[in-house]
Amino acid sequence: MEYTIERIDTIDQITPLKSEWNNLLERSETNIIFLTFEWIFDWWKCFGKEKELFILLVKDNEKLVGIAPLMITTLNLGIKIKKIEFIGTPLSNYCDFIISEKCEDKRDVLRSIYDYLLKEKDSWDIISLKEIPEVSSTLTISEEILKSSNVLFSIFPDNISPIIIFEESERKEIEKKLNKKDIKRKLRGLNREGILGYNHCKDKNEAEMLLNIFFQQHIKRWKSTSTPSMFEDEKYKAFYHELTKSLLPKKWVDISVLRFNGGVIATQFGFTYNNKYEGYTHTYDKTYAKYSPGVILLMLNIENYLSKNFREFDLGRGDDPYKFRFSNIIKKNYKISIYKRYPISLIDKTINKLRLEIRKHSRLRYALREVKNRLTNFLKFHKC
Repeated sequence: MEYTIERIDTIDQITPLKSEWNNLLERSETNIIFLTFEWIFDWWKCFGKEKELFILLVKDNEKLVGIAPLMITTLNLGIKIKKIEFIGTPLSNYCDFIISEKCEDKRDVLRSIYDYLLKEKDSWDIISLKEIPEVSSTLTISEEILKSSNVLFSIFPDNISPIIIFEESERKEIEKKLNKKDIKRKLRGLNREGILGYNHCKDKNEAEMLLNIFFQQHIKRWKSTSTPSMFEDEKYKAFYHELTKSLLPKKWVDISVLRFNGGVIATQFGFTYNNKYEGYTHTYDKTYAKYSPGVILLMLNIENYLSKNFREFDLGRGDDPYKFRFSNIIKKNYKISIYKRYPISLIDKTINKLRLEIRKHSRLRYALREVKNRLTNFLKFHKC
């Protein structure tokens, strides 16, 4: 089937598409918060200034059947390299093309997108499509199309996400993990010291107040580390404010807090979309670190969404050790890279292989750090 491609290169051009965009997303295979019109629009408003919009609309006559939410980033590495990426990179936990779930239609739509991109080689040096979920048929279909197109490309593992699948058969095991002695001991310790509270943000005024506390705690927590808080940059604060303003009325954003004697000691910023909870960013007051308030808040959130019969609880992208305490499945993301020249393909493939090796060692490093932290806390608790 022949489709027409329309390129969108200004943000004003996508504003009228809001309803049509989200309707198509709801019928797509990867129906996630990070592909909603609101997320894409807010991200671009805060971070798109130095990038070039490259959204492709695939149409069957006048009917919208596919969206490639792309942008061009220019890297200055001595020479200028133009890279096509998904909008939202690297802040989106998952990315994909937005196409109707019917497999045969998807193959034809994807082929139209790739044909257009390959004809526009003057616009890019590398196409880097990150964070595509392993369950998306985009990966297998793209591999077939790119092989037949005689183009340089690679598909590499990108990141992982520990997940809790809320199936009835898993309920007892999940509850067992939530009732581990070390978590309950810390919870009892806080309850002995004062009054503990747990709640979710209900309106925009409360959201503004909680976000300001959240930013302050995050900055303070990461101040003394080698990786300062992203909220040192005003653009990130603006992005979280914009997301909250757009998503809170739809109940797609969830700001949950753990309170102690009235004050906020831990905050989780996440999303509730398509019957799934998506963990995103969290922080806590370092004063109460020995009680692991972040882990306690996470436990309360898992219990909350388990009771609401959500289908899954995503602990967020990354291999942080605390996530493996609760997860019952690990989902992988992949990256599709397409190259215009062989030297760039060689460099990119080498970097991808090095990243995979470093990640293996980083897991060991995380494990050793966790053992050290637990031993230190144990000795402090027992005053050894």
